[in-house]
Amino acid sequence: MRQTMRLTGVELRRLLVNKKTYLIIALNVAVIALGFVPFLRDLLADVFSVKPASVTMQTILYPFSLGGLGGAVLWGIRLILDADRFKSNGTTHMVNAYAAGKRLTMATLLAYMICACMTTVISVAVYLPVASARMEYYFDFGRYLLYTFTAMLPSILITLLVCDGLYMIMQNVSISVICLMILTAVQFSTFARMNIFLRWNMPQFMNVSDSYGSFGNMRFQLYTRVLLLAMAVGFRGLGVLFSRRYQFGPFRSFGKNCKEVKGLVPVVVAFALGAVMIVKEPFIDHSPVVAYSAGAYSETLFEYSADALYSEADVHFDTFLGTVKGKLTIQLTDVLTPDLTFQIHSGIKIKRVTLDGEELEYSVDYDTENPDNINLANQIGVIKNPELKAGELVIEYEGYPASSNSAFQKDGYALYNSIEPDYINVGAETIMPVFFGIAATTEHVYVNLPADHVATNNGFPLEKVGENEDGTIRYDMGDSYPILLSAKDHIDEIPYHDSEILFEYSEKHAELVDANGINQAITDVLDYCDSHIGTLKTLTPEDKIRIQMLSSDDGGGGGVVLGNIRLSEDMMSPETLSDSKKGTNKNETFMHELIHLYWGDMGCYAEDDGLWSCEGLDVYTTYRLVKEKYGELYAKQYYVDKWKEAVRYQNNNFYFRHPEYLEKLPESYRTSIEDSVQEINRYRRMPLMLLKAEEKLGGEEAMDAVLQELYERGDFNTFDGSSGVTFQDFLDIAGLTEEDLNIDEDF
Repeated sequence: MRQTMRLTGVELRRLLVNKKTYLIIALNVAVIALGFVPFLRDLLADVFSVKPASVTMQTILYPFSLGGLGGAVLWGIRLILDADRFKSNGTTHMVNAYAAGKRLTMATLLAYMICACMTTVISVAVYLPVASARMEYYFDFGRYLLYTFTAMLPSILITLLVCDGLYMIMQNVSISVICLMILTAVQFSTFARMNIFLRWNMPQFMNVSDSYGSFGNMRFQLYTRVLLLAMAVGFRGLGVLFSRRYQFGPFRSFGKNCKEVKGLVPVVVAFALGAVMIVKEPFIDHSPVVAYSAGAYSETLFEYSADALYSEADVHFDTFLGTVKGKLTIQLTDVLTPDLTFQIHSGIKIKRVTLDGEELEYSVDYDTENPDNINLANQIGVIKNPELKAGELVIEYEGYPASSNSAFQKDGYALYNSIEPDYINVGAETIMPVFFGIAATTEHVYVNLPADHVATNNGFPLEKVGENEDGTIRYDMGDSYPILLSAKDHIDEIPYHDSEILFEYSEKHAELVDANGINQAITDVLDYCDSHIGTLKTLTPEDKIRIQMLSSDDGGGGGVVLGNIRLSEDMMSPETLSDSKKGTNKNETFMHELIHLYWGDMGCYAEDDGLWSCEGLDVYTTYRLVKEKYGELYAKQYYVDKWKEAVRYQNNNFYFRHPEYLEKLPESYRTSIEDSVQEINRYRRMPLMLLKAEEKLGGEEAMDAVLQELYERGDFNTFDGSSGVTFQDFLDIAGLTEEDLNIDEDF
């Protein structure tokens, strides 16, 4: 070891007096700047399968990932050329007489790794002022260091290990370089783009939050980097086994070297570590990849299995590791079935199940019969109670909430379930096992959260019930279906009619909200809908409207349920709020989600038949609002023309014109096409049909009268099982026929 370190010093000095080393350092630093070029940034967005929504991704992760890739290729090729210098000048045996070849190659590798670390440090220092200026109040120095080193340095180190191994196996510069370029290019293929184990020097980053830090994303990234470093160490060790013995070829040398146990140990250990990390990887669950439709959800039906006097859950979160730990206690009074069935999120492991202190058998597995459960990363668990015993059922559980494998391969992100120092967003199945077949007289879910967080359930602030010795606060989520959102947030109370709107957003956005008049903009949208559609039917002082910001690592977008509007932070970025000339941008998506209070949530529910839906009514209303706000030309260019373009594309699609051939396609392709058809029907075709109805009726006032009557006829009935207003209801009120609204004749 001492000789290797001494040789490393010699090799490092040799590199530092070589002008080519400084040229590569300069080129590597310059490559990072290319990450700010819009064209290359968009190219990287395609590689990552994520649009560059956050300032962090645009300013840090994309440029430094590109710097890591460029540096990996530059330093990797340089290492291969350097490794060949003794062979090319015929001094191999002379050098080996001075120092063992294995020690010398290790010293050279370590010297290159030190140069890579120096390059990364220089790059981080050079771009620090740029990142600080571009990110403004989003900038955080600690996160900057974490993001930059994670995005860049491991890629170069992994590549150096791989290149060293390639040359020792091939003993040929051309072949080694060709192999390096092929392996690098494979990462850009469709096959590899969502495979975290094939993204060896181009890391797979998903959406990253500017406001909350996305520690879950970084945990995922650091884990995969360590995993791939272990595999690269194993590959380099494998290359050492191919080191040529005197007068022996590669395979005879390999056979001779394998007889030395000390040479095999690092290879076996490194590959074994990598294999264990792959098998135990906690971030993406190990469920089978299935095709599922994004536009449909089929709920798993549970048999009614027991009555209970009470249920109580006590839940703790480790925000550093991102794990949850809890205990659910249910006092069973009348057990009807031998199997007690529940749902639990993937990654959350049941540790122990007891009934009055006695162990019960249980099993947990993926629900392969319901693709939607796999999509949502929910597992089905069964507790065996063959004697139908009543008593105190206690379930202890803990784990890391994993993303669905199918959802990750399709969309590249989790639906929610983040446990981080600044942000916790988890659903019921992560908080505790959910028994839909057990009715309890009283229910309590106690969660223990950081003291500096605002804690809510479905947008309503939680009741504080105590303080813990570790500084966390204990809250009672009550007996409602728990969906916990806890973050370092700020809450505005906006007066609206006889009630108020609770507007919760990251404390980093407080000045932005004031400067852009967001609170007034919210009430402006609601006032417009009140006057053109009708007032919200279920809005009372108790039924407050709640608007909550979500971390962008949720995947963007938003939704509204029971008056709780959840919006991605991307919709409130400075770039979004200052951009009013792109049409249907996230600023206008903000309006869209607010309008869903009227069409779909607290106002009028429309029966979805694949064409007629709340989405179509919402998009048309958004168009009308934008037309009033920005003018007719703007609304036509960014709404009507876009709708027509999409419908025209749909009409020209072979499978849309010949749906009988869809059944012949693989399931994944079929569901993708069906999702595309549903999206265009709801968001493009139906608004065009409503626009044509407006023309047939004679203008906007007549159309408003029809929509107001439709709105009054409908009801808030999303969850009560009754049907909503239909397309035929609309036609009857308007005095029109389906033929009147045929838009295909307009193309």
